[in-house]
Amino acid sequence: MAGGTEATYGISQNGKATVSVNSISPMKPRAVYVGTASLEFMWVSSGKSSHWQFTPSLLDPTPAEFTQTTTGDGKRQISNVELGNRMFPATGIIKTNVTGEIRAPAVHVDLPNAFDLWIICCGRPGTR
Repeated sequence: MAGGTEATYGISQNGKATVSVNSISPMKPRAVYVGTASLEFMWVSSGKSSHWQFTPSLLDPTPAEFTQTTTGDGKRQISNVELGNRMFPATGIIKTNVTGEIRAPAVHVDLPNAFDLWIICCGRPGTR
């Protein structure tokens, strides 16, 4: 996670999930998407050598509703993103040579200046 930023998620009694991002500096997203993250790990040949590569992508991006509030002391911003009923167990296989793929529910925050924030939901609700 970016310095000064924490993310948690919770699930309501009706099964809808909400991701909360707590940050020191205000986020000014151009857009926020929810969907299934595909995290691919692979070795790529480049001439006589090879290098390890990680490629994240959002397979079924859907624009998401989000709200932003400031804490009472004005020092932190809290952004809430509705995942709805898109929660499912993370799945995937990573081989011993560190190649493979993991899929999990995710939030992709498109930020200005070529920065993005990815939140991959694969723990118990309320965890960071």
